[in-house]
Amino acid sequence: MKKNRVQIFPDMKNVKRVMTSKTLLGSVMFAFALWMYTNLNDTNVTRVDVPLTILLPENRAVENEMPESASAEFRGTGWNLFTLKYFNSTAKCIVDLSRSNNLDTLYKISRSEMMKSVKYFLDVELMDVIPENINLKTGMIASKMVAVRALANIKTRSGFVQVGDVVSVPDSIEITGNSKIVDKINDVETRKLLIDDAHLPFTQSIAMNDINDAPIQINPDIVKLSVDIQQAADITFDDIKIKIKGGRLPKGHILSPDLIKVTVFGGINQLVDFSKDDIEITVSYEAILKDSTGVLIPKIQLPRGLKLIRTEPEYIYHYENISSSSLVKY
Repeated sequence: MKKNRVQIFPDMKNVKRVMTSKTLLGSVMFAFALWMYTNLNDTNVTRVDVPLTILLPENRAVENEMPESASAEFRGTGWNLFTLKYFNSTAKCIVDLSRSNNLDTLYKISRSEMMKSVKYFLDVELMDVIPENINLKTGMIASKMVAVRALANIKTRSGFVQVGDVVSVPDSIEITGNSKIVDKINDVETRKLLIDDAHLPFTQSIAMNDINDAPIQINPDIVKLSVDIQQAADITFDDIKIKIKGGRLPKGHILSPDLIKVTVFGGINQLVDFSKDDIEITVSYEAILKDSTGVLIPKIQLPRGLKLIRTEPEYIYHYENISSSSLVKY
């Protein structure tokens, strides 16, 4: 028995549509390739930003802010300009003043010096440089050690607490630059450290901030910040005696009560070795003499890193006994 043979004929309209689309795409691609070839072989002019470096004598430093790059105008074939703009990392502008002896407080780098300073480019012609002139202010170089100021925003997990301050290692760094700028700087900030859900002690490296865009070298430019995180706890101490600061309790004066109950909050490891002897409760001798209300608020001093939750009572009464012989008879 012969099987039926089925022949499928293509939709000629769809075939023509596909062939037309392919022909159009091929024409566009050919035209684009031709345009690219023609333009990249023609002579053109373009601008390229190149890194700017100014070399000074060892005993001098820049005082004013300098541009980080110069805009150089080059002429050449499209291929060479394309390579220079997107793939060449050798073109630089290096103004060498390291052997100059005439660097006054204000020195003007001329256009000709800028043109001579653009180096390490091939197969293109340098046409112009912007800026054409740079005003350079220099002075004697100086170095000194300054404190590190840690910028940190630490958010702890519920039930945990940060114990103590953020510690920087090292806690001071060396800055080097123009003496007029260096003399005004006493500390340098780190970049801001942001930590959420902290529940364990940690140490993290972080870079130093630039100094108000001033041309200052920082060494080291990376420090380590350490933060102690502990489980939160509180402890209460009864019957802590009030001390008189700056003298003795004047004769005839009474403080009531003279014992205070204190509740302190902190890290659990911090509170393990903490005792009532570490708490100082004082009322000043001068405050007692000047008191006219009969109510005094004691000053509570705790070790660093601990927080006072409450005192019982919050204030004390101050009495003064007056003998009958001092009363005036009428």
